[in-house]
Amino acid sequence: MVIGHGEVKYLSSFRRATGYTGSLFTDPHRETYKMLDFGEGLDKLLDVKAIKHGFSALFAGHLPGSLQGSAMQLGGALIVDTRGTLVYRYHEAVAGDHPNIAAMLAAVSG
Repeated sequence: MVIGHGEVKYLSSFRRATGYTGSLFTDPHRETYKMLDFGEGLDKLLDVKAIKHGFSALFAGHLPGSLQGSAMQLGGALIVDTRGTLVYRYHEAVAGDHPNIAAMLAAVSG
């Protein structure tokens, strides 16, 4: 499941751009984002690590797309099991920071 914060009209373009076919929800008022306290701010975008992440992405061929929503907010990842227990939580420290996929897969496999 993915929860975004854009308007409903952007859901189909997200699916086309990512190929994601799972459950997709949107929270345009960002209530979920605020509850999870993922963080935001210019200092997180201008951090040396964030700038390094940005250049690495550019050199790997990832070009920025059109911005939808707040450019200042950071993301994260949560994995909740079928009982509703949070088994994995990750907050981006700076822009471009991503969770470790191996750690996420380990959390899913129990």
